[in-house]
Amino acid sequence: MILAIWGKDGVGKSTLAHRLGAFFAAHALAGVVNTDLTMPTLPLQVPKAIPSSGSLGRFIAGTGTSEIRPYLHQHPQQEGLFHAGLSYEDDFLTYEVGLEADEAARRLINQCTHVLDHVILDLSGQRNDPFLLPALQISDHVLVCMTADLSGLCWFNAISPLLHHLSVDGRVVPVAMQVQKGQDPGAIERSADLRFQAVLPYVKEFPLLNGTGEMDGITKESLRWSHGVKNLWKRLDKLSETEGGKKEGEAR
Repeated sequence: MILAIWGKDGVGKSTLAHRLGAFFAAHALAGVVNTDLTMPTLPLQVPKAIPSSGSLGRFIAGTGTSEIRPYLHQHPQQEGLFHAGLSYEDDFLTYEVGLEADEAARRLINQCTHVLDHVILDLSGQRNDPFLLPALQISDHVLVCMTADLSGLCWFNAISPLLHHLSVDGRVVPVAMQVQKGQDPGAIERSADLRFQAVLPYVKEFPLLNGTGEMDGITKESLRWSHGVKNLWKRLDKLSETEGGKKEGEAR
């Protein structure tokens, strides 16, 4: 399954992506691709030294090997979980992201599907993200992560025409990300004419997580968040099994 996670920067996409990846990796091979090309993300997600030759930027810029495996880094605490992103040693600010980067991103996604059972694309909030269009076009499901407030509603209304133009509507899975107390997911559902498939609560520990998705469950909010993500994973995993069965039947 190819799963895209899209939303504004700072709403908790990377934390969600890592946790979903960990759930999928418990019984399969899962990879999380952080598409942010403006800062190193691997040091936060994979706590070990990774040379610039294993940085995602090298693949996108066409300055490294075209084989995917060197860019997938195994999480030291979970054998089935892999991460791809920019490493600390990568000179990421020198990259010129052009039209060829979109095609490179598409190739990377396709190659990931050959070695992984589940590919999670942790999309950045940048308009020029080379992974954005390929991810929206070929992902089985697109988690649209929006804050349950006016800002989130405005963002969703702004991207809706693009989702419709790319025929993504039927693959969208709306997720409410409560980044502060007092937000009203129900009001946003009514205003946007949608139904959230998951409502993740505000968790004050989020600023300390650095996108790793590691939750110790010491507060009521973190327990609710973990429970909500697990239910979302179960729903996605069930959809994956159903769709896999359909594809197998069609092949026969």
